[in-house]
Amino acid sequence: MKTEDIKTVLINSNYDIALTSKELSDNVVSVPRTPAWVEEIIEFRRPNGILLSFGKETALNCGVKLHEEGILQKYSCNILGTPIQSIQITIDRCLFTQKMSDIGEKVVPHKVVESLEEALISAEQFGYPVVVRATFPESQRISCYVDNREGLISLVPSILTDLSHSLIDKSQSSIDKS
Repeated sequence: MKTEDIKTVLINSNYDIALTSKELSDNVVSVPRTPAWVEEIIEFRRPNGILLSFGKETALNCGVKLHEEGILQKYSCNILGTPIQSIQITIDRCLFTQKMSDIGEKVVPHKVVESLEEALISAEQFGYPVVVRATFPESQRISCYVDNREGLISLVPSILTDLSHSLIDKSQSSIDKS
């Protein structure tokens, strides 16, 4: 972008890398890549746009949060490159699996569940073992292998206290054996 005379600000929380990245950007800022810090930089620098695809999962999650909280709109800062809806789909396993299924791609048999009862029904339909997957706020993800009803009963309620839904997958190991 520098060769196109587009002014850039690189945010990198690693101070050593930030120091050696000055040739990549007009401004290099070494701060944590959190919505609060990035908002301060957007407020001060007033960029026209932001690229989220260069900072791995941390940048993607930060950008989604900035979008959802209306911060990007507040400062008229556009997301450049990958559309925010596509990013949201890729970081939410339930949305991603559903989208792949919608376009006809083969996916492991799965079901989005919102209650323990739905989880138990899905697991019975798939047959044990199953994998319980969830994405928590701040992108914490879990995948738990569950090989019986009792394990599912002990796991799912704790997930659903923090989330509205979870994903139950047929375990790949059970697919391979059939």
